[in-house]
Amino acid sequence: MINLKSKYKILKEGKLLIVAHIGSLNLNSMLDFFESLSSNPTFSHKFDHIVDLNKVTFDLTSKDISKYVEHLENNSKIFGEKKIALITNSPNQVVFSTLFKEAQEQLQPLQSVQIFSTLESAYNFIDKKNITFNQVSQTVKQLKEELIA
Repeated sequence: MINLKSKYKILKEGKLLIVAHIGSLNLNSMLDFFESLSSNPTFSHKFDHIVDLNKVTFDLTSKDISKYVEHLENNSKIFGEKKIALITNSPNQVVFSTLFKEAQEQLQPLQSVQIFSTLESAYNFIDKKNITFNQVSQTVKQLKEELIA
């Protein structure tokens, strides 16, 4: 499996972050992605997220999950109120997304994390009136094409 590759687009006017990942996601690659994203001056921790994980294999251990929980605890003050929609299509993705959801909601009570099998369901959960489903769909498609190019 290839190392994690990620692309994202920030729709500032809609306060929405759209992310696509492919490859093997481990603790270091996940934390590196968060750090890279946080350094983008356009990004806000209050933006809602749609994250496509359909092409990801999680390579995490219980120790990694504990370290991630520790990371959340240490950074709890920087995370704002938001919705996070995770799009999955395999048991591996659902299991680790569920662990992420539980840790996130326990340590970040202002966040609502949900797991979906379709982009349309994720879009409906995020509920952005000023961004159409077509805009979101085209953005996800473009990000995925950039990842495999």
